[in-house]
Amino acid sequence: MHSTFRTLFFSLSFLLFAVRAFPQNFAPPVNYPTDTFPRAVVQGDFDHDGNLDLIVVNEQSNTLDVFLGHGDGTFSRASTISLGPNAPFALAAADFDGDGNLDLVVTFDLSDPQILFGNGDGTFRSPVTIPLPSPFHGVQGNGFRIVAADFNGDGHPDIALTGSVLGILIFLNNGDGTFSFSTQGSINTPGGVGDLAVGDFNNDGHLDIAFAANDGTVTSTSASILLSLGNGDGTFQPPITLTTAQGLTIGGIAAVGPDLYQRIPHFSWRSPSGSITAG
Repeated sequence: MHSTFRTLFFSLSFLLFAVRAFPQNFAPPVNYPTDTFPRAVVQGDFDHDGNLDLIVVNEQSNTLDVFLGHGDGTFSRASTISLGPNAPFALAAADFDGDGNLDLVVTFDLSDPQILFGNGDGTFRSPVTIPLPSPFHGVQGNGFRIVAADFNGDGHPDIALTGSVLGILIFLNNGDGTFSFSTQGSINTPGGVGDLAVGDFNNDGHLDIAFAANDGTVTSTSASILLSLGNGDGTFQPPITLTTAQGLTIGGIAAVGPDLYQRIPHFSWRSPSGSITAG
């Protein structure tokens, strides 16, 4: 598919912090070649050297690029991991099996999410599938966004991902890196979800989920920011609307401490220059 694009490399642009007189100053972007159509990126210390690394998911080449950090703001691409025939959408990183190594979970357009367990040296084991329930299984558009967090307070990171048919799907970690779909925990949404943000927004010690969604119609330009308060057991209260606006283009939202920030647009990933740049 689109064979002419398979030979193209796109660049991943990072705004590197410059320690100067003003902390808001950044050095010029540094471009790192990636595979085709980079869509999302996560950070973490995947090789236990104390330096932050980056992993990029590439939609059109169906790959992950692993960039190991040198601790000085520079990176080297260590490997490219093939993910099979389906286009990946998003990814999240956490230690899902409790072995002390960061793992990855990747979502796809037309197939179930997959977990790649980390070996602790920047490499990963073969993917393990997390089956989606009906009616989400085999349907286009699942997993546009995904987050990993401990929603039921058992010390193990769980997963929340956007579903194709108006919902946020919750998968609870069984404690060993396997997951169970939570019907009670999953959230019905009024429309397609553009992004998720997780935080304890009401300071009750339980993680909540905020999300940006349209109103469920194709032609409407109305969209809302909604909040589902967590009960601490992996279930959530029905969403409440925080704000609604006409002409709103859903980009993303971010949680910073107990506060919620709306970012529109939140990220540009198919720029004319073929780079990813922070919005």
